[in-house]
Amino acid sequence: MFDSEELLGVAETSSSAEQTQFTRLFLENQRRVYYFIASIVPHWVDAEEIFQQTSLTLWERWEQFDGDRDFAHWAFGIAVNHVRNHVRKKQHHQIAVQEQLLTHLAAYHAEQQSLFDDLHENLRGCLDKLPANQRHILSCFYDEEASPMQIARAEGKTSNAIYKLLKKIRQTLYECLTKNVAEWRLS
Repeated sequence: MFDSEELLGVAETSSSAEQTQFTRLFLENQRRVYYFIASIVPHWVDAEEIFQQTSLTLWERWEQFDGDRDFAHWAFGIAVNHVRNHVRKKQHHQIAVQEQLLTHLAAYHAEQQSLFDDLHENLRGCLDKLPANQRHILSCFYDEEASPMQIARAEGKTSNAIYKLLKKIRQTLYECLTKNVAEWRLS
């Protein structure tokens, strides 16, 4: 993957607002594009190569990107073309992937990504509803990867209390997400 700070620094100092926006979108979506490619191509070395080719094409064509379109969907389309080229080159070693299947996979992945983005946004809303101390405990556990024992020491609590608090927080988040998804489906 590409270094976010380095690319943003280059884009902000040497380019237009459109290229800076493109750089941000690229950085936000590069993992999605890579995982999409890796979900189609069986070998990680090939997936890496196709991702690099796709990234290069995205950068070469950044001026063609319509900011009103979904960046990930546009990038998936370019990735599909690189996968097609890869399959043609390696056809004697692999079973040919049908064009229709690739197109379907790209559309499905974009649809699932949209659903994932909605769930992620709902999760952020649920996290915002938690008290500050609970958000802090979650941040220590998930972001800083601290163990419950380490958190307990830092917070002056027992590790058992931290385990119970984490369970309570997860249950609260689950209930909030379930409620939000139910409301989202009704609307």
